[in-house]
Amino acid sequence: SETERSVAFCDHTIRSSAVMVVSDATKDRRFKHNRLVQGDQGIRFYAGAPLLTQSGHALGSLCVIDSKPREFTEREGKLLRDLATMVMAQVERTMSVGRINEITHMPNRAQINGDLTDLARAGDPGHRSLVLLDIMSGEQLQAALLALGVSALESSARLVAARLSAFLGEGTALYHVSETRFAFLLQGD
Repeated sequence: SETERSVAFCDHTIRSSAVMVVSDATKDRRFKHNRLVQGDQGIRFYAGAPLLTQSGHALGSLCVIDSKPREFTEREGKLLRDLATMVMAQVERTMSVGRINEITHMPNRAQINGDLTDLARAGDPGHRSLVLLDIMSGEQLQAALLALGVSALESSARLVAARLSAFLGEGTALYHVSETRFAFLLQGD
């Protein structure tokens, strides 16, 4: 059900940001003795593009495989790269579902929980302070809803988010964790 990494063509693909093309695997020193190449129905042609996150981490590859040797044009290589980019855009969009506040388009509570978990798993020894900022109480929120309506409060939340982001700067992630609460992490003691 799965190809072990030691014989996978894709293992070579993810080590680079470029498309990898093997026109005839029986003539390629890296693959000619590979068990996936041996035999009549073995792999002869391979073209793969790495599936890269925005940070440059390879999740896998998008590849085309054939049992006959083939040539692969520069245009086809560009098309494969473009398809890999489209796949990653969809993967990242899917990963962000449920992790973005719909009003401010900022990372939400699920995202900060995931980010804090990632920091803990990484064993990051740095000291941080988690800051939670309530822009109004629950009672104030109810009164504002009655007096101003939902759209005015949504506009206010976007304005607060923009001002907090500008104040914190690009190096500090701001999270919109509830209707009236924002959160961010400060580095140091």
